[in-house]
Amino acid sequence: PMLACLLAIRLACALLAPIMDCDETFNYVEPVHYVTEGSGMQTWEYSPEFALRSYAFVELHALPVRLAQLAGMDKVQTFYGLRAILGTISAVCEAVFCNAVSDSIGARVGALTFCFMAFASGMFHSSVAVLPSTT
Repeated sequence: PMLACLLAIRLACALLAPIMDCDETFNYVEPVHYVTEGSGMQTWEYSPEFALRSYAFVELHALPVRLAQLAGMDKVQTFYGLRAILGTISAVCEAVFCNAVSDSIGARVGALTFCFMAFASGMFHSSVAVLPSTT
């Protein structure tokens, strides 16, 4: 039940959470679009002239986008699909963590940990953000 609850919450986050940081848009979402669609804006940090950022993080997130494209999803569906995947991974990790807390410290502390994580505003935004600090 804990995983199902967290999964429902994180999938709602994928649909409802706004993009809170311009870095997410211009340094990560836009480059994912650039490598998967072949068009779009390339920020100066990624340009070959400066090469300050690696495309490794972008390519990791481009994999599910490419799979969604092969399945016939449009750009909006792939964007929300990517966020849903990130939310699902977050929900699984949170459930494992809450179970570990329950096993090692106690069921009551595990339940409190679950409540705090499930309804925290920070987790609402970060669980589905396409940012390296949230992976």
